[in-house]
Amino acid sequence: MLYLHLTVHRKYSVGLLATRLLSDLKCGLCLILGFQTRIAAFLSSGTMAVAYIQFHWAFQFDENFFPVINHGDAAILYCFLFLFIASKGAGKWCLDKIENVNTIAKQEN
Repeated sequence: MLYLHLTVHRKYSVGLLATRLLSDLKCGLCLILGFQTRIAAFLSSGTMAVAYIQFHWAFQFDENFFPVINHGDAAILYCFLFLFIASKGAGKWCLDKIENVNTIAKQEN
């Protein structure tokens, strides 16, 4: 519903909106499941960086430069959070580790 709300009140291209929607769904699902977490988190980090630069900051070097003033603090936070997840990985409960254990077990047999 948020995407539909944004299309009514702001002028976004439909292609950009559809690409962003599919990217958010795919990367979010991969992050939740722990499948290819580093790649999904890196792509999500880039998406948040583009969102901040394009829509919050808008290349204005006046008082809108600071995230607290231009309301881009959440985009910056998520950008660096996803970048942290991309650098650290998913952890011990992820589908990547289960996949690696199954392939190692198959190679031993």
